[in-house]
Amino acid sequence: MLLAAIGPMFAIFDPFGGDDDDQDTDASAVQDGPLVPSEEAAIQDGETLAPGATTPGFFQGLGGDDTLTGSSLDDRLTGSFGADVISGGTGNDTLFSGGETLGEGEDGEADLLDGQEGDDVLMLGGGDTGLGGEGADSFTMLSDAQGNITVGDYDPTQDALVVETTREDVTILGQTFENGALRVSLSTGLSITLPGIENPISDSAILFVMANPLRGIG
Repeated sequence: MLLAAIGPMFAIFDPFGGDDDDQDTDASAVQDGPLVPSEEAAIQDGETLAPGATTPGFFQGLGGDDTLTGSSLDDRLTGSFGADVISGGTGNDTLFSGGETLGEGEDGEADLLDGQEGDDVLMLGGGDTGLGGEGADSFTMLSDAQGNITVGDYDPTQDALVVETTREDVTILGQTFENGALRVSLSTGLSITLPGIENPISDSAILFVMANPLRGIG
């Protein structure tokens, strides 16, 4: 089992870096700023959002079944609560499935996250499906995720599987192949389904990282 220290890993995945007071609207400010919904960034329940190519990519749904589509920038999109469809568009995007960005844990709904083009980071809860699209993508399973997460287009030559955990003894319990997909069962109670993968993956194919206790504080 490969266990990464919290510092180096979450320098990459922690959405709460940057200055809370920074309200600039250029792409770099969006990339480095806190993932906290502003009045302009939040959308109403069930609304469809498709920002233009020059719109800063910083948006969050509020609780309905939202559809969010990113721009050509490096977007940060989260659906909050509800069964959401979130697409990154072009750019190196960070997509969140739900309430974990507000410190509420996973949202309990089955979301679809599609990174599309670019090197994307997808944060997935139980019941979610992640598609990386083109590029080298990271699929992160949240520490409180239970049930099953499907990673629909995992490419072992360039993509990363990351599992957040609050324990250091997480292991792969077993792997089974059925209905054209490999199912990897973890000791946390979570399973990961990898369609199109026929052979068992090695223990080192999954990077186990300590969950960030500061997510949702900012």
